[in-house]
Amino acid sequence: MLRALTPGPYTFVLTASRELPRKILDPRRKTIGLRIPDHPVTQGLLEELGSPLLSASLVHELVDEADADPDALYDRYGALVDVFVAAGGCGLEPTTMLDLVDESSPRLLRQGRGDVSRLTGLD
Repeated sequence: MLRALTPGPYTFVLTASRELPRKILDPRRKTIGLRIPDHPVTQGLLEELGSPLLSASLVHELVDEADADPDALYDRYGALVDVFVAAGGCGLEPTTMLDLVDESSPRLLRQGRGDVSRLTGLD
Protein backbone atom coordinates (compact mmCIF):
# COMPACT_ATOMS: atom_id res chain seq x y z
CA MET A 1 0.00 0.00 0.00
CA LEU A 2 2.82 2.41 0.85
CA ARG A 3 4.52 1.86 -2.49
CA ALA A 4 1.27 2.30 -4.39
CA LEU A 5 0.34 5.59 -2.68
CA THR A 6 3.69 7.33 -2.36
CA PRO A 7 4.74 9.88 -3.09
CA GLY A 8 1.33 11.46 -2.65
CA PRO A 9 -1.19 13.25 -0.43
CA TYR A 10 -1.33 10.61 2.32
CA THR A 11 -0.23 10.37 5.95
CA PHE A 12 0.34 6.86 7.30
CA VAL A 13 0.15 6.12 11.02
CA LEU A 14 2.61 3.36 11.88
CA THR A 15 3.94 1.75 15.04
CA ALA A 16 6.97 3.72 16.22
CA SER A 17 10.17 1.73 16.57
CA ARG A 18 12.82 2.18 19.25
CA GLU A 19 15.17 3.44 16.54
CA LEU A 20 13.39 6.81 16.39
CA PRO A 21 14.98 9.70 18.27
CA ARG A 22 13.38 10.20 21.70
CA LYS A 23 12.69 13.87 21.07
CA ILE A 24 10.20 13.08 18.31
CA LEU A 25 8.31 10.39 20.22
CA ASP A 26 5.38 11.32 22.39
CA PRO A 27 5.61 9.15 25.54
CA ARG A 28 1.81 8.78 25.51
CA ARG A 29 1.76 7.42 21.95
CA LYS A 30 3.47 4.47 20.35
CA THR A 31 2.84 5.64 16.79
CA ILE A 32 4.33 8.03 14.28
CA GLY A 33 2.93 9.67 11.17
CA LEU A 34 4.82 9.14 7.92
CA ARG A 35 4.41 11.27 4.80
CA ILE A 36 6.16 11.15 1.45
CA PRO A 37 4.81 14.24 -0.32
CA ASP A 38 4.88 14.58 -4.08
CA HIS A 39 5.94 18.24 -3.89
CA PRO A 40 9.01 18.82 -6.11
CA VAL A 41 10.92 20.75 -3.42
CA THR A 42 10.41 18.00 -0.85
CA GLN A 43 11.39 15.35 -3.38
CA GLY A 44 14.53 17.34 -4.26
CA LEU A 45 15.53 17.70 -0.60
CA LEU A 46 15.01 14.00 0.05
CA GLU A 47 17.06 13.05 -3.00
CA GLU A 48 19.89 15.43 -2.12
CA LEU A 49 20.04 14.43 1.56
CA GLY A 50 19.52 10.73 1.03
CA SER A 51 17.77 10.45 4.39
CA PRO A 52 14.38 11.23 5.95
CA LEU A 53 13.36 14.70 7.12
CA LEU A 54 11.57 15.61 10.30
CA SER A 55 9.15 18.39 9.50
CA ALA A 56 5.78 19.91 10.24
CA SER A 57 3.31 21.69 8.05
CA LEU A 58 2.22 25.09 9.22
CA VAL A 59 -1.41 25.12 10.25
CA HIS A 60 -2.39 28.73 9.93
CA GLU A 61 -5.70 30.42 10.43
CA LEU A 62 -5.89 31.39 6.77
CA VAL A 63 -9.26 31.65 5.13
CA ASP A 64 -7.82 31.75 1.64
CA GLU A 65 -4.51 30.40 0.34
CA ALA A 66 -4.01 33.71 -1.47
CA ASP A 67 -3.49 35.29 1.98
CA ALA A 68 -0.41 33.12 2.59
CA ASP A 69 2.23 35.76 1.92
CA PRO A 70 5.62 34.06 2.55
CA ASP A 71 7.21 37.21 3.99
CA ALA A 72 4.35 37.71 6.46
CA LEU A 73 4.44 34.06 7.48
CA TYR A 74 8.21 34.22 7.99
CA ASP A 75 7.89 37.38 10.07
CA ARG A 76 5.32 35.68 12.27
CA TYR A 77 6.80 32.16 12.59
CA GLY A 78 10.42 32.28 11.36
CA ALA A 79 11.95 32.53 14.84
CA LEU A 80 10.14 29.37 15.96
CA VAL A 81 11.61 26.94 13.43
CA ASP A 82 15.05 25.87 12.20
CA VAL A 83 14.27 26.27 8.51
CA PHE A 84 11.44 28.06 6.74
CA VAL A 85 10.94 26.94 3.14
CA ALA A 86 8.66 29.06 0.99
CA ALA A 87 8.08 26.74 -1.96
CA GLY A 88 4.65 27.68 -3.18
CA GLY A 89 1.23 26.70 -2.02
CA CYS A 90 0.20 23.13 -1.32
CA GLY A 91 -3.50 23.75 -0.92
CA LEU A 92 -5.49 23.86 2.26
CA GLU A 93 -7.15 20.44 2.07
CA PRO A 94 -5.34 18.04 4.43
CA THR A 95 -3.83 14.71 3.46
CA THR A 96 -5.79 11.50 3.67
CA MET A 97 -4.77 9.77 6.90
CA LEU A 98 -4.55 5.96 7.06
CA ASP A 99 -3.91 3.96 10.25
CA LEU A 100 -1.65 1.00 9.39
CA VAL A 101 -0.81 -0.02 12.97
CA ASP A 102 -2.84 -3.20 12.57
CA GLU A 103 -1.45 -4.41 9.24
CA SER A 104 -4.34 -6.83 8.72
CA SER A 105 -6.97 -4.10 9.06
CA PRO A 106 -6.02 -0.62 7.78
CA ARG A 107 -8.38 2.16 8.89
CA LEU A 108 -9.28 5.44 7.24
CA LEU A 109 -8.78 8.11 9.90
CA ARG A 110 -9.38 11.18 7.72
CA GLN A 111 -10.45 11.58 4.12
CA GLY A 112 -8.43 14.33 2.50
CA ARG A 113 -6.79 14.94 -0.88
CA GLY A 114 -5.73 11.31 -1.36
CA ASP A 115 -8.13 9.02 -3.22
CA VAL A 116 -8.93 5.80 -1.37
CA SER A 117 -11.55 4.46 -3.77
CA ARG A 118 -9.19 1.83 -5.19
CA LEU A 119 -8.14 0.54 -1.76
CA THR A 120 -9.95 -2.45 -0.33
CA GLY A 121 -10.34 -3.54 3.25
CA LEU A 122 -10.50 -0.10 4.84
CA ASP A 123 -12.56 0.10 8.03
